Amino acid sequence: VASPVTRTVYPTNTLANQATNYFFSITNLVDANCVANQPGDILGVVTNTIYPIPAAPVITLQSTNCLGAPALLVASVPVGFTVDWYDAQTNLLLRGSNAYAPAIVTNGPVTNVYLVAARFDAPGVDCASTNLQVSLAWQGCLAFTFSSIQTNIVLQWYGNYVLQNSTNLTPPVSWMDLTVGMGGGILNFWTNSTAPPPTNNFFRLFGPTN
Repeated sequence: VASPVTRTVYPTNTLANQATNYFFSITNLVDANCVANQPGDILGVVTNTIYPIPAAPVITLQSTNCLGAPALLVASVPVGFTVDWYDAQTNLLLRGSNAYAPAIVTNGPVTNVYLVAARFDAPGVDCASTNLQVSLAWQGCLAFTFSSIQTNIVLQWYGNYVLQNSTNLTPPVSWMDLTVGMGGGILNFWTNSTAPPPTNNFFRLFGPTN
């Protein structure tokens, strides 16, 4: 006569960004009517691991870029998750990286679509992922040309960061403020060298050093 058994389940962690392990222990019950009774654990501990499905990643990008300029997509996911990158046809571009730099585009305007998939990062485990679609555009950007009748003029160009730097700079200083975005123009101009510069999208002009 087979002895009845009992099953005990022990869940471990239940955090959203971690795997949940369930331990199964199967034990014979003591039964006086059974001759061949074997009390105790008859199976050992069996682990069943459940991996969570992540939320969609949070993407940081500059959605419009200049032709010929590099672009970068950055995904933020909780600890324990990783990111895979695909093109619009779901061809894998890069696996297991929180950042992706597309190939530089020189002909346009053009807009490319990318799929960003967040998944639980576990070796040998192929879990469901949560996808997000993002678009990245390239187009021609406004070019600036400066000419001066003065000699030894020094220019320092800025965007949201220094684009080109020069040394041996001497006042007087003039700030030229530019519109934000593509195809902008000059908004205003002043020559007070003590005035602070704009926070972005500007260049500054220094007078001759001799």
